Amino acid sequence: MLIITTITVGVVVTNVQTIKKAIYHVPNTVLNVKIDENRTLLVESKGGDELNLREVSIIATSGGKTEIHRYPFLYDDDGILKVGEVMGAQLKMDLNVRDVVNVKIVHIPFESTIFESDVTVGEVRVQQTPQITIPQAPPNSSYLVFNVDKGKWYRTIGEAVRDADDGNRIIVYPNYDVKEDVLIDKTLRIEALKILKARIDGCVRIVSDDVTLDGFKITKHVYVQGNGCKLKHNEIYEVEVYGFDLLPALNSR
Repeated sequence: MLIITTITVGVVVTNVQTIKKAIYHVPNTVLNVKIDENRTLLVESKGGDELNLREVSIIATSGGKTEIHRYPFLYDDDGILKVGEVMGAQLKMDLNVRDVVNVKIVHIPFESTIFESDVTVGEVRVQQTPQITIPQAPPNSSYLVFNVDKGKWYRTIGEAVRDADDGNRIIVYPNYDVKEDVLIDKTLRIEALKILKARIDGCVRIVSDDVTLDGFKITKHVYVQGNGCKLKHNEIYEVEVYGFDLLPALNSR
């Protein structure tokens, strides 16, 4: 049985979720953020990707108080924030000019922060979302695996993992389809550049902590023995944690 998973794995399974196939990417955008004297938090898109506001949360924190705002937002009529448009949220917390508010804008499907900064009431804060630059295309069809931190190409995920250091980010390009069993014994972030466009024909065993495996088709089992691991947007035959079969939990949701 094929299952598409978004799983966070700790000592016990704390979050198991089945998701639909997706072709989203995390937006890259330039935003102006301002909080005016009337406690209205305004977000203006100055460039980059459009934002689907139904997939965005605005989190404002000041003086130990936190507010979370979700769609619908002020000044929006179609659910999309285009370049030059403005959305807003009416804050409830008491604020004065020159007070500082930490503002975080989160893209929900990927749990990715696309804006985070301290914003002073009455001033504008401009920020472009951080983006890691990766090559637009691999050197040839035999080398589809790229270690962002080392700047090196590999033929297989296994080769990249063996050469990687803890904390490295590994990108796998579309059309990757390799018959291999992969052992992940380092703290790595391994991502398909396009969700479900890279295929591992074999098993994956994760024995290190805090590993992220994101966006793959995996034809056989995934065994997770590390703590704090995340399996996101994958299509997997079967997942096991510490030898316990997760299929009943996945099918029950």
